Amino acid sequence: MPAIGSSRERPAHLLARFESGKTCDQIAPRVKAIPFVTRIDSLAGEIDLLVSADADSIDSVEDVRRQVASVPGIATVTTALVLRRHL
Repeated sequence: MPAIGSSRERPAHLLARFESGKTCDQIAPRVKAIPFVTRIDSLAGEIDLLVSADADSIDSVEDVRRQVASVPGIATVTTALVLRRHL
């Protein structure tokens, strides 16, 4: 596996909250179509959806974030870049 921070891998997690009344079944298919998205998890709690992406650059992470934020029904997106994987 390439080292985190190499030019080949920029893993990130995007935490999305939905607009009132929206569901994962409505949102997830649109998010699934976004390049670099590798996993989508429905969550219980304040965050509705956890989107994982393995992009090839910081610019690509920003593009994934922009695309996720533009999906109808998503109210907010918070991005967390992975600094180091321990497992």
